[in-house]
Amino acid sequence: MKLSTIIFTALAVVPGVLAVDEMVDAIIYWEEPLPPKEVMQAARDRIRSNGGDITHEYSIIHGFAVHAPKGALKGVQAWSDESSHRMIVEEDEGISINS
Repeated sequence: MKLSTIIFTALAVVPGVLAVDEMVDAIIYWEEPLPPKEVMQAARDRIRSNGGDITHEYSIIHGFAVHAPKGALKGVQAWSDESSHRMIVEEDEGISINS
């Protein structure tokens, strides 16, 4: 095998190996009817076990804010889709007023 082929192959593989799941801020909440507290706690536990943090607990919207890897958010959303309790995951975005 040529040296250039080996180098090209190595350069093609390295970004995939070094890729880190991007951390994002998001809000996770449930609409009525609310799920049991155990379901909400299981969602928190799944976020934490996948490298995320709960940054704020909300009472008005029955949910919480997280800083977590995108993959963890996708995973907890897929888990929710399989259950009968619809959970909404929205990436937190900044807003501004232009003058």
